[in-house]
Amino acid sequence: MNEEGRLSDQIALVSALAEHVQATLQRDLSEAALVRLARRLVEDTRLSDAEAVRLVGREALAAVRALRGTEVNSVTEEQETK
Repeated sequence: MNEEGRLSDQIALVSALAEHVQATLQRDLSEAALVRLARRLVEDTRLSDAEAVRLVGREALAAVRALRGTEVNSVTEEQETK
């Protein structure tokens, strides 16, 4: 590999490293937000962070699905009455 090709690869490596650092930071911020919200919603403080996220995550998904089901049902009812 010549010097120009090597320099090009080194530049690409530094760019990839910077993208990795940014992605890692974003992931860490997202994880912190998830844990913070889960801790606000969970009642059992003895649970680990992962257990709290799983528990309240299941509850939140069920609530959102129920809400969306209600929204779908109300739209269907409106269409049937027209």
